[in-house]
Amino acid sequence: MAKISKQAYAEMFGPTTGDRVRLADTELFIEVEKDFTVYGDEVKFGGGKVIRDGMGQSQRSSKDSADTVITNALILDHWGIVKADIGIKDGKILAIGKAGNPDTQAGVTLAIGPGTEIIAGEGMIVTAGGIDTHIHFISPQQIDEALASGVTTMIGGGTGPAVGTLATTCTPGPWHIHRMLEAAEGLPMNLGFLGKGNASLPEGLVEQIEAGALGLKLHEDWGTTPAAIDNCLAVADNYDVQVAIHTDTLNEAGFVETTVAAFKGRAIHTFHTEGAGGGHAPDILRVVGEANVLPSSTNPTRPFTVNTLDEHLDMLMVCHHLDAAIAEDIAFAESRIRRETIAAEDILHDLGAISMFSSDSQAMGRVGEVILRCWQTAHKMKVQRGALPGDGARNDNARAKRYVAKYTINPAITHGISHLVGSIEAGKLADLVLWRPAFFGVKPSIILKGGMIACAVMGDPNASIPTPQPVHYRPMFGSFGRALQSTSVTFVAAFKGRAIHTFHTEGAGGGHAPDILRVVGEANVLPSSTNPTRPFTVNTLDEHLDMLMVCHHLDAAIAEDIAFAESRIRRETIAAEDILHDLGAISMFSSDSQAMGRVGEVILRCWQTAHKMKVQRGALPGDGARNDNARAKRYVAKYTINPAITHGISHLVGSIEAGKLADLVLWRPAFFGVKPSIILKGGMIACAVMGDPNASIPTPQPVHYRPMFGSFGRALQSTSVTFVSAAALQNPALAALGLRRPLAAVKNTRAIRKRDMIHNDYQPRLDVDPETYAVRADGQLLVCEPAQALPLTQRYFLF
Repeated sequence: MAKISKQAYAEMFGPTTGDRVRLADTELFIEVEKDFTVYGDEVKFGGGKVIRDGMGQSQRSSKDSADTVITNALILDHWGIVKADIGIKDGKILAIGKAGNPDTQAGVTLAIGPGTEIIAGEGMIVTAGGIDTHIHFISPQQIDEALASGVTTMIGGGTGPAVGTLATTCTPGPWHIHRMLEAAEGLPMNLGFLGKGNASLPEGLVEQIEAGALGLKLHEDWGTTPAAIDNCLAVADNYDVQVAIHTDTLNEAGFVETTVAAFKGRAIHTFHTEGAGGGHAPDILRVVGEANVLPSSTNPTRPFTVNTLDEHLDMLMVCHHLDAAIAEDIAFAESRIRRETIAAEDILHDLGAISMFSSDSQAMGRVGEVILRCWQTAHKMKVQRGALPGDGARNDNARAKRYVAKYTINPAITHGISHLVGSIEAGKLADLVLWRPAFFGVKPSIILKGGMIACAVMGDPNASIPTPQPVHYRPMFGSFGRALQSTSVTFVAAFKGRAIHTFHTEGAGGGHAPDILRVVGEANVLPSSTNPTRPFTVNTLDEHLDMLMVCHHLDAAIAEDIAFAESRIRRETIAAEDILHDLGAISMFSSDSQAMGRVGEVILRCWQTAHKMKVQRGALPGDGARNDNARAKRYVAKYTINPAITHGISHLVGSIEAGKLADLVLWRPAFFGVKPSIILKGGMIACAVMGDPNASIPTPQPVHYRPMFGSFGRALQSTSVTFVSAAALQNPALAALGLRRPLAAVKNTRAIRKRDMIHNDYQPRLDVDPETYAVRADGQLLVCEPAQALPLTQRYFLF
């Protein structure tokens, strides 16, 4: 077998397992932990190289191949330092592995076809696009600077060079939020806007989230009092958005202990968890020890140098609209500049106590230096503190992963966008940055947004080749026209606060595993669950696996299919579902007919659940020893009025009220919930228990449910309704169908909220442990035993 030297190999294909790479001129060295390639079958583009038709390029169409492949890239991410090819498809990362022609090469996991573009990653380091979460949107030109530095996502607030924006990162009110969302359409950057969170009542905050704010920002210049903190966090909990806070430098409304107490253990992103950037003086750094605090610091003090103190006073005076002629303003500024806490900030970053790194753009920080100053801090700490635990003489991999996480995955997790950005993983947006190692952290070579090159180092556009001077960062095609909009994302709150009926808000029916139940705490979510798991019994778990395999077209011979099915069957969340129904947190009950649920058992299983909960949990508030009226009203509403309200048909059905359709069900008490006696549709009996039609009276056996006269001829059409949209009623094409059954328009579906769910409007803060699946509502653990036996079962049925 022919061989080449390690040096020649590295020059051709880049470093491989065990090779080390120095990061620019720092004292930081990373070592390749794994190489996904197959030696001898590497791919590379160019004259006389591998990626040619029939060689490294297959005949596969774009459907079965990547849109773009970055070849032989050295990936530096929080999860590892590996050499691999990166496949991109539809603007997202398709896979990390071995690219090439699966028909001629070994180990190929990414097919290169005629429709595949190639970006040369040989000798390059690839990182995820940076995320800067402390942006004052003072000028749109910040986007150009940030993008050229390797930042692809910016989160913050502002409206331009208004005094409020110069000091605080808030985009206040629906009007400003809407205008900034419109402006975002022309900016080649993922963006998210923080509304102003300083208010002691919720209405003004709710309207900002519903207008499109990503989250809320509390800033001392607007008055960050304990009442404002508490209210802001309460609203954020209801809408599952993050709160960022700049605490009270003057300690007017309380000290750091007061602020932490106002958090009440709720998650919060603390800006300026640092030595000089603002917040409680002199001890804001103490919040790094709080489990619910997600701390970040900004780059003006990073790292601590001989010049740090000198530049800060003038910056503070400008940024916080202070007057050098006012002694109190000077004292305010000087209270924020503390040599000792600035020095400690370096070390807290190196220990991993401060989790994120951001800019504070044009408000003391430099938007284009987040990544640069992060790696300068890492270098300084290695020189001053030596290797981190897990590192040694050969490499600084642990430190590199710690610092890259500060401006990639951790900000993404904090602001709820890590499912799309923040790391190099399959399924995420292909926001990627390519660096020559000699310029790592300082000057990237290529920046991709959503899989397309948006910015790059480029020479004279009139030159015969791309490299002649003057070489600048220039916008590329991904920054123009509709490509700009297709490759960038604007982040907003989930559902933007709009009403939505969430199916399978339950323990095993599907949806986000394992914590779909958390949506019951959202004000705009109208949650329902289906009957396969209702109520939780000793048989529930056993029957679910087979049902899942059939309903989702899974194969028991495929391990991944089995894993998918088992991920949906969680004893703990199924048990919690019973209790959430009893608390009124899940508002509706439905079947999931023949797709795991039983269409004829909605009402039956609803009342079985009510029975089980009374036995296990006792009387509901409002009930007592004499009756269960409150519980009965709660459970009957789950399959009558609440579904009607949710889908805009409650003006016609869902309750027994004057003016509504006479859709009524008559039950003998001994058979309540199991077997109704008579069912009326539109005032006419449509179905009933009826004996032998040839008998002399109606009762002789065999007694069955039989269709009555309301189910025949035009009576059927006159007593039933088909619901459509109001727009459909105005459509001539619908009228042309000649339908004889009445059509009725749905209405008032978008303004409804959880508070409109009758007897089922409880809106808890719900947490699901991702490892144990334990469910807590407002801190209370929800557990119950499976039922050994249930009413409304065998004594009513032959089978």
